[in-house]
Amino acid sequence: MKIVKVGSRPSSGIWYYVWDGGAWELMVWKTHEAFSGHPEAWEAAIAPELAKKLGLDARKARELAEIPYCMPRGRAVMWCSLDRDVILFNIDAAGTPELLANYDYDWRLYHGGDFPSGLNREAEERRLVSAFDLTGPLIRGKAKFEVVPHEAMLPAHRAKFEELTGLKVPW
Repeated sequence: MKIVKVGSRPSSGIWYYVWDGGAWELMVWKTHEAFSGHPEAWEAAIAPELAKKLGLDARKARELAEIPYCMPRGRAVMWCSLDRDVILFNIDAAGTPELLANYDYDWRLYHGGDFPSGLNREAEERRLVSAFDLTGPLIRGKAKFEVVPHEAMLPAHRAKFEELTGLKVPW
């Protein structure tokens, strides 16, 4: 039997690369849930922060919240398969082991294959693995990146972003 100590808990969640007018910024919304959608993450967390950074008025900020597919994005998703040879546990503040599961977790980092131009894809993949605390699963061969077409930006949303902000984005 293999025992794996989980340092920081791996997370599911959403990421976006957002253009702030001068550089690409990685924004992460961790959920610890099996699934969350880009529209919810965009509206609740990403768009308000970006609107503030860009100095958009209230009307434009509302319009920005309506185009969740305007930037490169992806998600970290946990897949679970029963494996009786693995026990995952956490150590609580008192030093007591807390059993998490008798399951072996696989992770997928889905993206649309449209990482921002000018960024080093390998370096960005390392940042994403770190952002979702997936270094351990990656080392054990339990995390991998996959391109899925439905994660790609939508051209109409991209155009609306540039129209709304007046920015020319180096896609």
